[in-house]
Amino acid sequence: MFRNPREGRFQATPLWGGAPQKATKGVVAFDFDKDGLMDAAFTHAESPGLSLWRNIEGKRLEAGPFPKLNLTNGWGLAAVDYDNDGWIDLVAVGFAGSNAHIILLRNEVGAGFREVTRETGLDKVNLENPSSLVTADNDGDGDADLLVTQNGAPPMLLRNDGGNKNNWLRITLKALADNRSAVGTKVEVFAGTLYQKFEVQSSSAYLGQNAPEILVGLGDVKDSFRMSQASRIVSSTATSIPSPNGTRMGNRFGVMMSLLPCVSNWPE
Repeated sequence: MFRNPREGRFQATPLWGGAPQKATKGVVAFDFDKDGLMDAAFTHAESPGLSLWRNIEGKRLEAGPFPKLNLTNGWGLAAVDYDNDGWIDLVAVGFAGSNAHIILLRNEVGAGFREVTRETGLDKVNLENPSSLVTADNDGDGDADLLVTQNGAPPMLLRNDGGNKNNWLRITLKALADNRSAVGTKVEVFAGTLYQKFEVQSSSAYLGQNAPEILVGLGDVKDSFRMSQASRIVSSTATSIPSPNGTRMGNRFGVMMSLLPCVSNWPE
């Protein structure tokens, strides 16, 4: 791990609390417990294959609550809210022995993760030699789909059916001058009692790049929300949010022209 001191060179920092680590392949940073600090998940070249690390006060990482997984060699992974309940889940591909698998872990309201691979039908997916894993709303229906690349085999697109039963918000960021992809932008979304933090990243886990837009699950919130964006001058837009009963909210955020964090409130 390397800490950015904001001045000078990056500093190698032991953040693991002395725990020995297996060789890593992919990494994602996400705030799974909603404490405002970015936690981390890694895939490993040997058992346990996948690990979760909680950020403790921005000073160190400690092993987080995780179910026992039969994954001996992890590859691609992604942090994604597959059911739009407002809690970020984890999905990973890898091997248990010689058998390829995709594993989906549901965030249990920040208390830990529960494997829901069988519940969601992903145990029926036959992978040959999975490598990277990226997310995007490929069909534009408001829930995140998955794309798995395979070494020596065609990529596999997995469509999410039903994840958009909860409300959702799509945020697209575009800088007006330099850094037009808005990489590094931090976004906080408040919707009812839900709080979520996101960062626009330039790469995703192992040899992948997720869609640059932010797809935010809002659960059953459908009347108001606000967004706090800490960045340089950025123009941001958000599409309307269809819900099962046809309500719409948050048609746009407009243009943000401040160098300070901005807050918008768009009830409809």
